[in-house]
Amino acid sequence: MATEHMLGAEEDDVQFMRTEDHLCLSCVPVSGVKRMALSGEVFGNRMCHLEDISNEVCCPDLASCIFVLEQAVSVRALQEMVNTTSAEQSSASQGGQTTFRTLLYGHAVLLRHYHSQMYLSCLSTSTSNDKLAFDVGLKEDAQGESCWWTIHPASKQRSEGEKVRFNDDVILVSVFSERYLHAYMSLNELGRVNASFRQQVWSLVPISSGVARVKNPGFVIGGDVIRLMHGNMDHCITTPPPDSQVIDDSGRWYSGFVGWSSLVRLRHVTSGLYLAVVGDENGPKVTCISKKNASAIAVTFEMKMSKEKQTEEAAEQENLGAPTIKYGDTIVFIRHVDSDLWISYETLELTIKGIGKVEEKRIIPVVEGHMDDCFRLVRAQEQEQKTALVIRICNSILGRFNRTDPMSMDAEAVNHLLSKSDVVQALLQDLIGFFSQPSLSLDHEERQLRLKALRNRQDLFQEEGMIRILIAAINFFSERREKTLLLEGVEEKIESITNKLYVVLAALIKGNRANCSNFAQTARLNWLVNRLQSQHASGGVLEVLHSVLVDSPEVLNMITESHILAIIGLLDRNGRDPKVLDVLCSLCVNNGVAVRANQNLICENILQRRDLLLQTALVDHVAW
Repeated sequence: MATEHMLGAEEDDVQFMRTEDHLCLSCVPVSGVKRMALSGEVFGNRMCHLEDISNEVCCPDLASCIFVLEQAVSVRALQEMVNTTSAEQSSASQGGQTTFRTLLYGHAVLLRHYHSQMYLSCLSTSTSNDKLAFDVGLKEDAQGESCWWTIHPASKQRSEGEKVRFNDDVILVSVFSERYLHAYMSLNELGRVNASFRQQVWSLVPISSGVARVKNPGFVIGGDVIRLMHGNMDHCITTPPPDSQVIDDSGRWYSGFVGWSSLVRLRHVTSGLYLAVVGDENGPKVTCISKKNASAIAVTFEMKMSKEKQTEEAAEQENLGAPTIKYGDTIVFIRHVDSDLWISYETLELTIKGIGKVEEKRIIPVVEGHMDDCFRLVRAQEQEQKTALVIRICNSILGRFNRTDPMSMDAEAVNHLLSKSDVVQALLQDLIGFFSQPSLSLDHEERQLRLKALRNRQDLFQEEGMIRILIAAINFFSERREKTLLLEGVEEKIESITNKLYVVLAALIKGNRANCSNFAQTARLNWLVNRLQSQHASGGVLEVLHSVLVDSPEVLNMITESHILAIIGLLDRNGRDPKVLDVLCSLCVNNGVAVRANQNLICENILQRRDLLLQTALVDHVAW
């Protein structure tokens, strides 16, 4: 009852910012002329940067600029919270999420990046030319004062203790360093942020209301990740995969409930491409275009109740608009605004090797179309959303090594590319944690749930071809080390990156038989064993090989004597490496089945010249 009373009392004050509201921080940096927004990455790079939101030619990536106002407390209350235990802080945090407190000037605020679920923080490092400034980035937890910022009015028309309104100009000060949140342009014309003694004015751009989200669950709102299901069937729009993102541009808030005649943009999450209707010599067609080519004319669509022309009153919507389109229930038609064409489909008959003739539906823009051109919107699961965003980041960072032509790159260009390896290192380190196996100390039910979630992440990465991209990146760095004159210190970075690439590859296939089957090919297996000959990153190769042997028994049929001798040769080079012994064990006994041919070969090449202690056991099943 208290919560309902609070919601009703706060509903009238729609012009004030409250906790759990989604917002964007925009500014015009020093020595800059364009309006920028504070942005952060979901994965890898923890440093915050600026996104250009004034470009009228291409669409800005507003999804990465959204922050949630998680808590707002007085400075005195913050000091008491910092001195309490972590359990009490967690309880206080949960209380802040349900009260929707109005934000006042002078409050200390906790800003959570919406996509990464990490907190805007003043870091202890300094990488800018201003040696008195600190870096600003994202932290996974909100412990201590580094994640807290006090908010102050930038205009004399506002005063301390007054309620903060939409689009107010504010100044943010770090509680930890007592420095201002400052924006500037770097030498390469990229927007950066730090905590500096230089003052910076930020505008609070409202994105969506936390109160409205709680009161209207199940309705489509701008920024949600969805699937567009065709009619009442299981078919969905895909490039693949089928995740898209809806961004609404209308209303008092910059993102609101998606209703009839709402203007939206549909963005494919894993590739970052926008759904668009473009014209060529063959007429208009539906395609996906990159961000830099995504003009408003090409990518703006409209949600309609039917294809019949309706006279609609252009009434200004208050707050977030009316919740209209409900997940799974409401049927919508999609119209391209500029061309006045409807999204429809055509049926094609394709012949697939090993399967035969199959029908495929391809989306097209038409004047009238079919009676069943309607769609249902289905919300994507939280784990799917994050995995899709991680795939996009991996593709943009690691994919460039796949696209780079090694024959056209000289040593200077390669060294310049590798000098920015810190971003790659951070990404790979996060990927290792992303695919880590759940702890054995967990209870059985919890462990099985986490294993299922891990398997889903592995499957999505495999569907997007990330195994191929990882292998291409490994080949790139291996060739650079062998054929290029590298700068001092770069070779060590390459060795570290290569080893982490192998570890990520092993984690991506571990426990997943379908992913391990990618190496059940003679060419892939030979490639893997040949990497053992290298002096570098052999430990990572052994992890991949061990995962393949354990989870893909069919690989045993492809193991040859030369492969086994290459693995045994590592004992001479590296000594009694436990990873080498694990691989040899998986060659001797696989899934409880003894492989006698491999056992004989290993014994002939090891026991005659080694004083190793062997563990033997009798088993019922023997494979020749």
